[in-house]
Amino acid sequence: MPQALPVPGGAPVPAIEDPGGTLARFHAEVAQLTRGRATQPLRIAFYGDSNLTLDQLTGALRRTLQHQHGDAGHGYVAVGKPWRWYSHEDVTHEALGEWAIFTPTTVRDRRAAYGLGGILAATRERGARARFGTAPAGAEVGTRASRFGVLHARSDGGGAFAIRVDGAEARRIDTSEGDEVARYATVEVPDAPHRFEIVAEGARLVRLYGVVLERAQGVVVDSLGIGGVSYWDLSRFDEELNVALLRARPWSLVLFLVGANTFKHEENAAAVARLVALHRRAVPGVPIVVMSPPDHAARPTDATSDPRFARIAAELRQAALGSGAAFWDLRQAMGGEGSMPRFFHAGLAARDLYHFTREGAAVMASRVAHALWGGAAHHLARDPALGCY
Repeated sequence: MPQALPVPGGAPVPAIEDPGGTLARFHAEVAQLTRGRATQPLRIAFYGDSNLTLDQLTGALRRTLQHQHGDAGHGYVAVGKPWRWYSHEDVTHEALGEWAIFTPTTVRDRRAAYGLGGILAATRERGARARFGTAPAGAEVGTRASRFGVLHARSDGGGAFAIRVDGAEARRIDTSEGDEVARYATVEVPDAPHRFEIVAEGARLVRLYGVVLERAQGVVVDSLGIGGVSYWDLSRFDEELNVALLRARPWSLVLFLVGANTFKHEENAAAVARLVALHRRAVPGVPIVVMSPPDHAARPTDATSDPRFARIAAELRQAALGSGAAFWDLRQAMGGEGSMPRFFHAGLAARDLYHFTREGAAVMASRVAHALWGGAAHHLARDPALGCY
């Protein structure tokens, strides 16, 4: 089981609350993975706000789980960069040419057709391209891939794009073909280091929702960070589009770490219910964990927290459990009341008292992993045959 790194004050890692047993399927998949019986990757989706846009927390979580259970690839990466700091660890990524980038918190798409990761990239420029590659030799994880996938829109009059692998065209996609609202186009390649490229052809509109680098077995963590996003924003994404994409790329577990943006926080309960219903419409019974946002305080010298964040955590707990999802109190895992100033003084949080440093993100990633795998270990102890059937 992954080791939990200590936090200032020595708070223990709280258990995930799951009175409805939504995580049972995830625990069975973990058991299958541990026994070597898994036939496909264990895929974890991790939605979050700006604490995830650098992929530091999710990157640390990915490395921890892949060291223990196998590297199934990097997972999701957006095509464009809506924020200059947007990046992913253990993968290469650049966009060249004219791309319009839409997100719910920057330039908005009027149809809210952002796709799974909440970042839509669109172009009409012939030759506009985006490049992705496995991590360089010597990296801890991510140095190989055996599948490259592109999540894209289908529309009447849509344009075409080519997928190139190591400089050679491997597939051409005409986005005007078919009758689905969105598709997941994949290319299978030898399990090895690779460079992938998407190249727009012609002057017709191409809309892309992101790419995926993956391998056949192990764990993959899709980091879905959107700067400043709220549950209200996430719940307004185009439903038919996302149902199609969720069915094309089903996850073993969906995590939400949102709530630091207090805009429309009174809508959190209804938004959580809509998000749970959306994911389970696409993939019935998919395990979902809603987390509290991190702690926050007004000043580094404060010994107490901003009271809004304790209220938001309590409201999200009620919303999650009432919607049939599980709940994990990340704020309590930090140490609860006044924990963010303690993180700051220990070099684990930025001066804004919202964001983790790289070291703080690694600490919290270890605690997420410990809580998830601790729950699986508990269920395996109660059912020693778990994962054998």
